[in-house]
Amino acid sequence: MITQLTYHDARGLLLKAGWQPVQTIHYNDIENSDISYGNGALFWNKGYTELESCAGTGLAPCLFDFADIYGNHLKVVTLGEESPKNNIYASVDRYWLACEEL
Repeated sequence: MITQLTYHDARGLLLKAGWQPVQTIHYNDIENSDISYGNGALFWNKGYTELESCAGTGLAPCLFDFADIYGNHLKVVTLGEESPKNNIYASVDRYWLACEEL
């Protein structure tokens, strides 16, 4: 179970379990995407290209996408602000297997 873990810790466990990051945003589209809000820049600059979107208000949720070798997708949502200099990190709130439309 990855809920309540920091995203950084949860991500490490997901990678060890065989989940692969899915990049949904092209590098040229970053400024025009939903990752330019909230924690988006912090996650993106760490190389977390599986980031799909972040909100800059409320609980600062962010959405991430992973896939396995069978084509299953795992969506992960974090809540909370990222402030590494203050040792504060967003944690995983929920996750689910997503059906992808063809």
